[in-house]
Amino acid sequence: MLAYLVRHTDLVIATAKAAAKEQALIQAEKPQFMPPPWNSKKHHDENHRSFTANSCHPGERGVSFGINNLIVDTLSIPEMKKLGCPVTIEATRSVQLPGADPRTAGASTGGQQCGVSIATKAAVAASVESVFLEFDTNPSKGLCDGPSSLSLSEAEALLSRLKAIHAGVNV
Repeated sequence: MLAYLVRHTDLVIATAKAAAKEQALIQAEKPQFMPPPWNSKKHHDENHRSFTANSCHPGERGVSFGINNLIVDTLSIPEMKKLGCPVTIEATRSVQLPGADPRTAGASTGGQQCGVSIATKAAVAASVESVFLEFDTNPSKGLCDGPSSLSLSEAEALLSRLKAIHAGVNV
């Protein structure tokens, strides 16, 4: 469920009910314009209460900072886990730079590929249960999230490193 849609409680509840009926999972992005759960507990509780019983995975993707930067706050991960759902790090989305793609003179979203592995490793160390990563055979020409996607050739090394971090923090 897209970040902008998560703020609509009625839509969240309807989505959760439909997913439960189909025995489906829901990936719900924490909107980058919303504070971590402890700053907006009532809103999150209303939306996530319907998710909790329906296999929702809330996704951490950072908080807006300035005009076109997102900051991943790993302290929000244990707070989101208190909602009773597994938490995902949306690493490639968390390094997006809205309106900062030099390929389009700022007409579309840019990104900081170098931050993907940093954000993912930090989130795994903070005990997320899953990761959302976007890979492309040629990220510089990617039509969707190219500036924040990783090269497919980097997948095996990054996933191996994440597995080792996960094993290390879950001893």
